[in-house]
Amino acid sequence: MFIVNIIILPIYIFFTLLSLLGYGIVFSKIINNNYNILCLKNTIFVQGLFFVGIISGIVNFFFPLTNNITLVILFLGFFFYIYSSDKEYFRKKNLLFIFFIVLFASILSIYAGVSDDFNYHLETINNFKSKTLFEIEHDRRISYNSFWLFLNGVYTYNIFTSTYFVLGSILYSMTVYDSYYLYKRSIKEQNYNLGISALFILIFLLGVLNNYKDFGTDIPGFLILIYVFYIIFYKSFDRNENYSNNLLFIVLILSFSAFVFKITNTLIFLYLFIIIHKIDYYKINLLNLLIPFLIIVIWFFQNYNISGCLIWPQEITCFQNNELAIQETYNIESFAKGDINTKISVEGFSWISIWFHNHFNKILETYLIYFIILLMPIFYFHIKLKKEKEALFFNIKKKYSYLTLFILIIIANLIWFIFAPAYRFGIFYNLTLIIVILTPFWLKLMRENFKSIKVYIRTILLLVLLYFVLENIFKIFWYEKRYSIWPPIINGQVIERINF
Repeated sequence: MFIVNIIILPIYIFFTLLSLLGYGIVFSKIINNNYNILCLKNTIFVQGLFFVGIISGIVNFFFPLTNNITLVILFLGFFFYIYSSDKEYFRKKNLLFIFFIVLFASILSIYAGVSDDFNYHLETINNFKSKTLFEIEHDRRISYNSFWLFLNGVYTYNIFTSTYFVLGSILYSMTVYDSYYLYKRSIKEQNYNLGISALFILIFLLGVLNNYKDFGTDIPGFLILIYVFYIIFYKSFDRNENYSNNLLFIVLILSFSAFVFKITNTLIFLYLFIIIHKIDYYKINLLNLLIPFLIIVIWFFQNYNISGCLIWPQEITCFQNNELAIQETYNIESFAKGDINTKISVEGFSWISIWFHNHFNKILETYLIYFIILLMPIFYFHIKLKKEKEALFFNIKKKYSYLTLFILIIIANLIWFIFAPAYRFGIFYNLTLIIVILTPFWLKLMRENFKSIKVYIRTILLLVLLYFVLENIFKIFWYEKRYSIWPPIINGQVIERINF
């Protein structure tokens, strides 16, 4: 079965990729919105996820998402891609894109490790594959009901267990591809703000966030939020245009999708305040902008039927299981502020010392080397150009927009820290804070030391790519110490580890 999974994996990645792109293309044509501001592949892919999620959510009212339904959805989307694509999609550049995604996603998926959370993620996926929505019963873990796990249920063919890892690896691979493409194009066009942010994110993806076992339900939403940030950065600093109806539609699709994947992504709506003054309200089609809310409606309905709450475990949204929701909220907050085993008080700020002991090291381990990599050229050129200290002063043209975004990101990080300061809940907020702090300095480096900084960037990208490759080679040894087979799933259950 191992050999079969190895053979099936790249084939299944290929069909899943084109299937969801096909749905994305058809969806954009149905609503007459084929607008892609930055020509990024993942915006089409996420629209495909959105469209499939709406259709499959309704289908699941009546039928389990069996393997037969998965095949119908898979090949119908593939047909849409072939039928709807014009000649552009069959050109050499697009074929190279498909080859890259299939190869990169396969490398990421093969010997994908299994996190401690994967067991109940797997149960959620299998519930949707074997039951209708109304047959799924409340359980404290199952009731979290990330829409990401639902979509995994749609695109998993569970006879071949390697397919459990396909959707996440494609989303990650496409984000890497888009970020590199965006960095190259933006620097060429001298859209330095956007280019710098894409570079920082690319280094983070390859150098920090490169292990599939850590993805869970936190990372997919983070990957989608990256695109909202790209759009905000581009429109706020590199282009002086109002937000059109089509652009707002894309932003809402991305934001709502990230929200239903993980409710800790809620704070993305704070970031959207920066675009309020750029909206031409007289040209907004409100009816069209209601479409993104469909995914919220479907998700709320799923949640209500499973847990009795619109958002589990937010007790204020519950119609039943209120006491269980209160206890579960405490468990989450206790874990995020220290350790669930300590039974700490989550009121006030007495938990901060415990948080530093149990969580700060993780955050430091995650960001320290990354932060140093981004700081090194700033310090180097500061010393080299000590007679020209003004060369490193802020050089943001639109200071009001920059300050507004900076304040919004600070607020988001404060809310994260006060209510749920676990690393995995705040990846997006922490990373965007680093980006907005360092971007002004890098702007100076780009404009005044372009040749030197370009050499540094190439070196760093080669090193982080090498690190990515090594990490995904070494994960094989990590994996084989813990499991006897790959993937470690038999009859819908994760097998016990050999070595804990």
